[in-house]
Amino acid sequence: MSRRIYFEITEETDWTQKINPDLGSIATLIFFANNLNPVMGEKMMNSTLSEYSYRVEKDLPRGNYTIDNSSAHYGPDHMEELIHFIDGQLIPSLQNSLQHKDIVTDIYGGVRNFLNLYYDGPVYLGYIGIDESNSIEGYTGYIPNLMQKTLELKNFYQRVKILNKTYEVFIE
Repeated sequence: MSRRIYFEITEETDWTQKINPDLGSIATLIFFANNLNPVMGEKMMNSTLSEYSYRVEKDLPRGNYTIDNSSAHYGPDHMEELIHFIDGQLIPSLQNSLQHKDIVTDIYGGVRNFLNLYYDGPVYLGYIGIDESNSIEGYTGYIPNLMQKTLELKNFYQRVKILNKTYEVFIE
């Protein structure tokens, strides 16, 4: 079973507002975003990291953060830029790719080739480590699935911004 990445607004009691997409789809989406706009691709990656993970990956002092702390590196003040990128570039590019059934297979040449491209990309792509077990053939790179995950992320970011609350992120 593919691992999942959980996004939860701090102190949110409505479980329907939490999202938990599969890690392979999020990694594929971030890779696709990176190919569109490397700066925003990195910001999307940073939005998936806890403050602790961000500090470890960037070799920064950890302060009081520990591996058990899942507070996201990004907060409400970062959401507008991500939402704008998703609306203005990511969604239109995914829509333009609809002639391809599966990004991983049709655009990147299969799971193994995708993983090679992924890890040959910017170092930050490796922050959420993926492997073949995180790719579900016919699902992970399937364009309608990626569109759904994109909209889920956008809606989550909008909720973080509107509520002006922090969120937590962790992988299981």
